[in-house]
Amino acid sequence: MIRFLRLRPPLRIESSLPANEVLRRLQASLRGSEARITGTFSGNFVVLRIGESRQHFGSPQLSFEVESRNPGSSLTGLFMPMPSIWTALMALYGLIVLGGFCGGAYGYSQLQIDHPPHALWAVPAALFLLLLVYAAACVGQCLGQEQMEELRQFVEQSLAVEA
Repeated sequence: MIRFLRLRPPLRIESSLPANEVLRRLQASLRGSEARITGTFSGNFVVLRIGESRQHFGSPQLSFEVESRNPGSSLTGLFMPMPSIWTALMALYGLIVLGGFCGGAYGYSQLQIDHPPHALWAVPAALFLLLLVYAAACVGQCLGQEQMEELRQFVEQSLAVEA
C-alpha cells in the first residue's frame, strides 16, 4: 500500500509540567544550543528552526502552542517548510490549478463552437504539474527528515531536563 507523506506532520506532546515551566525550559535550552536551533516565542506560541548555517531547501520549522491542561500542559503544533518555501509551494499550486481551470474552460468553449479543443490538454498537464510539485515537496520533506527529528528531540530533551 502506498503511504502518502503529510506536507505538515503534526506534533503532540503531553507534559506534566505547567505551561510557563515548559516555556522557561525551552528558552533555557535555546540559549544553550549554540545556534544549532533557533527559536522565537510569542506568548504561548513557539517557532523553532534549524540554525541558519545548516538550513537547506528541505529544512523544516516547528510551530507549536503550549496549552495549560489540568494537570500539566500539552504541546500541539506542526512541522512545516520554511515560510518562503511554503509560500512558493502554495503559489505554484494556485497557479497550476488556475491554469488548468482556464485551459479547461477555454477548451470547452472551443468544443462548443466546433473547433478542435486543443486547450483541453491544459487539464491533464495541470494534473501532471500538481504531481510534480507534490513530489518536490515530498523530496524536500525527505531531505529534512533528520532535522525534523532533531527538532522533536530538542523539545523532548528540553522538557526532560531537571531544573
